[in-house]
Amino acid sequence: MTHEIETQLTRIYEHYSFQLGIIYPPKIAWSKEELYEKYGINPDTFTKGSFGSYFGKENIIYINYEKHQHIQSITETIIHELVHCRFPSQVHTEEFYRIIRDVKNGKSWEVYDKLPDYTLNVISHKISKIRAKMCLL
Repeated sequence: MTHEIETQLTRIYEHYSFQLGIIYPPKIAWSKEELYEKYGINPDTFTKGSFGSYFGKENIIYINYEKHQHIQSITETIIHELVHCRFPSQVHTEEFYRIIRDVKNGKSWEVYDKLPDYTLNVISHKISKIRAKMCLL
């Protein structure tokens, strides 16, 4: 991926994250190697043949750059995975695809300030450690 294409895709990603009101946008991996090397996720376990995946617990989006033929296809996958992020309870139903159509038609959502699951787990773990230390004093 050239620097110019990466910059263009980053702008697209930021635009749709903002449009969906995602205050804590997921990190993004553009290849299986990056997914494994940067984030420790074994891509073969989750991504066989897929164009992209959202890992909610880790708050990471994987876009299989090599499977896409053009920017529009990548954009559609970015939107799809960001909808999974913004609406974690939505699965591939008619409502899910309606939301995707709404995004493409320019609908915006208010800021969604719920912390991703991984952040809540880290904060909860740190609070538990602090409480444990306080009990030992």
